[in-house]
Amino acid sequence: MRNYEEYIDSGIDWVGFVPSNWRQTQLKYISSISKGRKAKEEFQDFNEGMIPYLSTEYLRSQTESPFFVFADDPNIVLVEEQDLLMLWDGYKAGEIVKAKKGALSSTMSKIHVQSELFDLNYLQYYLKNAERYIQANTVGIGIPYVSSEVLKSLYITIPKKEEQTKIAQYLDNQTSIIDQLILRKEKLVELLKEKRQAVINEAVTKGLNPSAKMKDSGIVWLKKIPKHWKVSFLKRFCFKVMDGAHFSPITEFEGRNYISVKDVDEFGNIDLVNCKKISQADFDNLVRNGCQPNIGDVLLTKDVSISRSAVVTNNDFVALSSLGILSPNIKILDADYLRLFLISGINVEQMFSLNVGAALKGLTIDKMKHLVVTLPPLDEQLKIVSLVKEKIKTFDFTIDLSMSQIEKFKEYRQSVISETVTGKIDVRNWQPNKNK
Repeated sequence: MRNYEEYIDSGIDWVGFVPSNWRQTQLKYISSISKGRKAKEEFQDFNEGMIPYLSTEYLRSQTESPFFVFADDPNIVLVEEQDLLMLWDGYKAGEIVKAKKGALSSTMSKIHVQSELFDLNYLQYYLKNAERYIQANTVGIGIPYVSSEVLKSLYITIPKKEEQTKIAQYLDNQTSIIDQLILRKEKLVELLKEKRQAVINEAVTKGLNPSAKMKDSGIVWLKKIPKHWKVSFLKRFCFKVMDGAHFSPITEFEGRNYISVKDVDEFGNIDLVNCKKISQADFDNLVRNGCQPNIGDVLLTKDVSISRSAVVTNNDFVALSSLGILSPNIKILDADYLRLFLISGINVEQMFSLNVGAALKGLTIDKMKHLVVTLPPLDEQLKIVSLVKEKIKTFDFTIDLSMSQIEKFKEYRQSVISETVTGKIDVRNWQPNKNK
């Protein structure tokens, strides 16, 4: 792609130089912003007169089933397909999400464009490029939220409308190609995860000896287990079953480590580099309240995502209440075996079954204590851990590599959007490849 003939400094750090004939305005002059509101009642099943409730999960997903609300509910904010939506608060506050027709959730906001100067597809791509700037300027202690002032004052570059349309068409084409590459990689990751999960499931329910005599476990969903294994509640095999802090201390730019669900990955790693930081005084207070695990304890993600676990090898952190802290009795239960059981498909299903009908997916301490766990003899646990680690090593490597490639594709996608909506490349003469 060629460049434009002449550029000028936009005066906006995250935009840089733009074509000299492009104009600028601020978002507040071309739009109105409406924040979503909670409906009087949500329903799982559709009935006449209802519309989808546009939760963040439903908007992001191609498969997530929506909840429904009555269209005449006076509390709701209605959304049409062409509206621009933004996640207002939470971990990804500032994220631009493609609209669907329905009622806006309380965590989202609608950006209704009132100006005829804009092609809405172009503006959606422009705002997508502005995500990082908006997210870097979120406000709030604990749960970040979008600053109204930052959003309303956001500078928008304005090419001619026909040029905006061409930019949007070019980006539709390019992002579609990249999205297909991402989708193929994601399908590969899902397939590998299924195979990995099958290995773990087999090991923690059937053991290593295919000819071992079996017995009825007495648990309907667990069915048969090796005859010499025990099965009981988690609390019987642990000295401690608790969770982390139930309040959010003020975060600092530097300080002591403070982790939550997002800092524990599916490979059992704990991220102490990108986690939140708190003051020494708050850290010491949380340590006194039992929020610092010991070396050898096992962490379990118990809120929002309940399928990840890690064995603590470096305890230079305190934990939020979204993480369970389990101290296994190492004379009878190996920490690595416990982690394998906790992330097994059969246990994840058990944990989800304990949350049927719950408004917020999450495990209480009591529910954690009453998780049913299989217990082979200790020497057999160690053999299971060793063999499973060897078997899933290739899966883990390929999954990790594929996920890294997915992130690179996403970064490239963002780069293409950024370069185009800020005029770093000229796509006015671009034409789609008709041979495809």
